[in-house]
Amino acid sequence: MSGRSLALAAALVAVAVWGSSCSTPPAPAAVASVRACFGATPSNWADRFAAHLTTLPSGMTFGLNAIADDTAFGQFDAPTGDGIGALDLSTGRLTEIERFGANVGGVGAMAVQSPWVVWEQLDSNTDLSAWSIHAVNTRTGHQQVVATSDSARGAQPLPVIANGTVAWAQPVTARGGYNQAEIRVRDLITGRERTLAAGRVSSPVYAGPYLIWAVINAAGGYGFQAVDAHTLRSVVLPATLHPSAPIGYLAGSPGYFAWSSQDNVTATVWRIGAAQTSTFIQDGQHPFQFLELVGHYLLWYTGTDSAVLDVTTGKGFDLPGTVAGSSNWIATAKPVDQPSGAVTSSVARIATPTAPAVTRCA
Repeated sequence: MSGRSLALAAALVAVAVWGSSCSTPPAPAAVASVRACFGATPSNWADRFAAHLTTLPSGMTFGLNAIADDTAFGQFDAPTGDGIGALDLSTGRLTEIERFGANVGGVGAMAVQSPWVVWEQLDSNTDLSAWSIHAVNTRTGHQQVVATSDSARGAQPLPVIANGTVAWAQPVTARGGYNQAEIRVRDLITGRERTLAAGRVSSPVYAGPYLIWAVINAAGGYGFQAVDAHTLRSVVLPATLHPSAPIGYLAGSPGYFAWSSQDNVTATVWRIGAAQTSTFIQDGQHPFQFLELVGHYLLWYTGTDSAVLDVTTGKGFDLPGTVAGSSNWIATAKPVDQPSGAVTSSVARIATPTAPAVTRCA
């Protein structure tokens, strides 16, 4: 199994472990439901991608995980070894940040906020529960280990970052027959660490003014908890955020919050501050997993390729390879066969602020 495949498997395990429940879900909240449709990449997107294309050197592949400013971050695979790299989207220059050790299974999750790059890596080629979270300051080169699975093996933590603060779900000793975790935050400058919550909690996400995570309460019901992303004080979320089914993945951005059902069939999106949520139903070929929100677009990896959904229209399309985005760019990386027989990656991008609306599924 490749490093990327191992990492994806671990992320799936993370969701399955945290969310196991036999309870009856609460009554559905009032939502607008839309059956999402998917087609080929629209020509106005394809043309813009083609205008901003970078091909890596022969034999080097690149899996996108995150974007900050004009730089894409992810895992590179080269004949000389694998590791974490930064690709300058304007020049095509790939800079090595960290080379993996012999037993590292790959990147499980990554988050960036200049100058910080944070990643969770699998520390074993065979054990999905062995991981560690690392952070590096790209200006100073200073690196720190944020957390490890040594104290209690458990689900992949899926770290996120905002305001220079990393947040993640740290597994703790299981109680009552259920896997449990603590929501922890760490200030990367001061090193100060705090625990915000504990129990049957999911990995958190930053969304608008909030740091949000899902929780299963003592009665087996699903819900959300949150703190103010700046002060870390508890806040009461709007009644709008009332899940009607067991929760799978979460995603957040400055303007939106989203979550998928545990069976990956639906994704519910809340435009922060709106009175209502919208629920999208996938077509059986685009399971909602590994979600990312960028502007009003939902990005995710379907298990074979990637997909983009315009949450204002319910229309989407497929993209080969991996996809990631930020407020500046949405980028995709795909493998390309070379005449020499080697495989390399091509990376294309489109400006997020001017990305065209997806109005049909052609």
